[in-house]
Amino acid sequence: MELLAEKAISSAGMPISPGEGLKLVFETLAHGIILPTGPGLLDPCEKEVVDALGCLTAQAKQDITTYAQVHD
Repeated sequence: MELLAEKAISSAGMPISPGEGLKLVFETLAHGIILPTGPGLLDPCEKEVVDALGCLTAQAKQDITTYAQVHD
């Protein structure tokens, strides 16, 4: 969650309110960042390329993305 929030909020490029930050998190998910065809959520603490959400199934990733699209 922290990686996702940081990625979403840093894309704003300016200070934002907590509500706007939450909206950006949902928008980032809705755009498919975690889908197998998307860029994934890379863990900056790992030396090699590691998707922080690699433990989720493709169906779980799709369900999360769909939920974010409906609630965006």
